[in-house]
Formats: sequence, structure tokens, C-alpha cells
Amino acid sequence: MTSAIPPVCLKCAWYNPKTFYPRCSAFKDKNIPDNIFYGGAPHNKPIPGDRGIQFKAIKEEPDK
Repeated sequence: MTSAIPPVCLKCAWYNPKTFYPRCSAFKDKNIPDNIFYGGAPHNKPIPGDRGIQFKAIKEEPDK
């Protein structure tokens, strides 16, 4: 049995869910690299091509 683990990108404030391909502000004109989106590599430090933008968690609203 396998389970799908959602990419950490889906919890990032920079992620753009409105595009067909995995895109975000860091990799604006190209897809998020596979090793980050599918492989789970952390993007908490600068990497070539990320335009100085790294993972930033979406602020979740507290339960009321």
C-alpha cells in the first residue's frame, strides 16, 4: 500500500495554485524543481534560480 504525501509547497505562502504546472513566486517563469515539489527537498535556504525567495509557511487561522 502506498500513500501520497502532499508536497510542502502546498503549505507555502508563495505557491500559486492557479497554474496547471507547479509554480510559485520563487520560480516565477518556470516550474518548481522536481526535487523540491515531488522529492520533498527543503527550500529553506537559497538555491540557484529562486530569486531570493524561500519557503514561507501560510499563516493558518486559529479554530474558533
